[in-house]
Amino acid sequence: TLFRSHADPLLAARALLESGRRLWALEGGPRSEDLYDVLDHAGGPESAPLVLVCGHEVSGVDPRILELCERVVRIPMAGIKGSLNVSVAFGVAVYALRHAARG
Repeated sequence: TLFRSHADPLLAARALLESGRRLWALEGGPRSEDLYDVLDHAGGPESAPLVLVCGHEVSGVDPRILELCERVVRIPMAGIKGSLNVSVAFGVAVYALRHAARG
């Protein structure tokens, strides 16, 4: 499934980890890495299923969920704008991840 909503996202994130999925957050902040640098150096996401966690456009990803994420990635921006709309950012990131996975 591409998209799901849960009453308690933290419990959902823990359940995803327990089921063998890896979590990456699409978020800015001090821990974030440039998505394209990660894909260039890692050669794409590993084979275990990857869940891309996106947060609220203003408040971002819940910090408790960020702690569970293997990586925090950001889309590099040029100019004065600091980020994209969350739905656009998700589309860009999924496209890049999918392209990298094809190798």
